[in-house]
Amino acid sequence: MNDMNTQMLSRNALMRKIMEYSFYIYDLNLYLDTHPNDRRTLSDYQQMREQYDKLVDKYVNNFGPINAQQVTSDNYWSWIEGPWPWEGGME
Repeated sequence: MNDMNTQMLSRNALMRKIMEYSFYIYDLNLYLDTHPNDRRTLSDYQQMREQYDKLVDKYVNNFGPINAQQVTSDNYWSWIEGPWPWEGGME
């Protein structure tokens, strides 16, 4: 496998992990909306959120922004660089 294929696989795997954590966080969010005093779930939510934030930071640092709010350059609008986070197959 060449470097480009390896990088794409890594990119796709990381994005898939971000999506999994996002789904789990959202599910915990919905539960906490109806059970706001559940300390165990609140702890799970905070742990998952920390992991999610780390994954997003890793993705942004290696592959560019996932959304326009993550553009960090003062002299170039890197958001337009492709491929877009949702493009490409999720293998």
